[in-house]
Amino acid sequence: MTTLRDLKSFGEPGTIIYLADCVELMRLMPAGCVDVIFADPPYRLSGGGVTVKSGRIAPVDKGGWDRSTGSHR
Repeated sequence: MTTLRDLKSFGEPGTIIYLADCVELMRLMPAGCVDVIFADPPYRLSGGGVTVKSGRIAPVDKGGWDRSTGSHR
């Protein structure tokens, strides 16, 4: 079974940054131990949808890099 110690991490006293799949990481972490979460795209929002920007309808497509690959868990 994977543990937090098995994951690649960076940090200094009081701070640890894990290089890991966020879902896997959250399953390993004890409840109540997180102060901050930093998320990095892609958010997989592109799919032909729209939003409202400055009072006008605007597409949410960001490009191919943001399209779902259908491999989420």
